[in-house]
Amino acid sequence: MMEDLQIGRISEHVASNIYKVVWDKETFVVDEQATAKLRANERKARLKRGLPYDEFVKKHVKDEPPKDLYYYGSWGEENPEELIATVWDHHGPKRVKGKLEDIPLVVMPNRHVVKIAQLEKRVEELEIKYEGGVKPKLV
Repeated sequence: MMEDLQIGRISEHVASNIYKVVWDKETFVVDEQATAKLRANERKARLKRGLPYDEFVKKHVKDEPPKDLYYYGSWGEENPEELIATVWDHHGPKRVKGKLEDIPLVVMPNRHVVKIAQLEKRVEELEIKYEGGVKPKLV
């Protein structure tokens, strides 16, 4: 990891805050005792932040994926035959549920096309906002 740090593959922030490594900034020699202590402290802190499994599930597990997540597959364990998918039509993405044979063909558009559509929508919002609430006519 020190080699990655020296050549700039990772930042000092990542080394310190993610990997929890302590080192000499001039020689890049790891201080093994300080690193062990820092990692032990992080383990304790992580355990304090943790939740029992049932509480974690109640807090984080949802009935379906977030609406902005383009998703395809089974979700949850209650009904493994029901799939949730994001399908694309000329209006953009929409969420569908059903058995495999009932879901239309799922084809993800080119990410650049999606980004352009998002930017066009934002430009339109700004034009409406700054041109007195009048939606501009497309030329």
